[in-house]
Amino acid sequence: MSISTSSNSFTLLPPSPEVLQQVSERSKACISRLVAHKRDVLSQHLSEVPIKKLAGVLVLIYEHSGELRVLLTTRSKALRTHAGQTALPGGRVDEEDADIVHTALREANEEVALPLASPHIHLLCLLDPFVSLHGLVVTPVVAFLSDSSVLETLVPGDGEVDRIFNHPLESLLDPSILEAETLVEAGTEDWPYPEHVHVCWKVYSTYSIFSHFNAEHERPCTSVSQRHKLPEPSIS
Repeated sequence: MSISTSSNSFTLLPPSPEVLQQVSERSKACISRLVAHKRDVLSQHLSEVPIKKLAGVLVLIYEHSGELRVLLTTRSKALRTHAGQTALPGGRVDEEDADIVHTALREANEEVALPLASPHIHLLCLLDPFVSLHGLVVTPVVAFLSDSSVLETLVPGDGEVDRIFNHPLESLLDPSILEAETLVEAGTEDWPYPEHVHVCWKVYSTYSIFSHFNAEHERPCTSVSQRHKLPEPSIS
């Protein structure tokens, strides 16, 4: 079986001009740049990859107080792999999934109860796939949530997610933001490392798939994962 990644298979629509009028000019510029993103030609050959090796993650962004933030989770400590780590909602493709967008949304529904069919979730783009630590070909699906009240309905999936939280997207490009808002406080039960790892490493390893875009630049910036040779984010 192959799974479609063409624009013809998308069931979500990009944000309308009316939706974009509700966000700041800076956020609007970033969202517009994402909508215009064209993936690498290699992304068009995912149909040649066995379905058991395909996966999708949802990069759900929304605006709060004029800044874009991204939905993140802390994986359950009971999981066999990547237990307790910061992650994007996502997982392997199922035979029943219509396309990779469906995969990412279904997994987000299972992990955090994000509605599968919401008029407030707008598809922005697909980023280039990457190969995970366990050999999965993972496609990031970037979407914009135009009504942040949906976040109040989210519930951590039993046995899959310990915590749902969010973080400024800009911290990827400006690590100084971490001085005021860290991903995880070192030494707490959600810090899975035996030693004190610099918190910027956690931001870069989690956000490396999303490092191509900068709201203040007209062109994509260099990939953080390429610059720093860091591992890709984990999924189930």
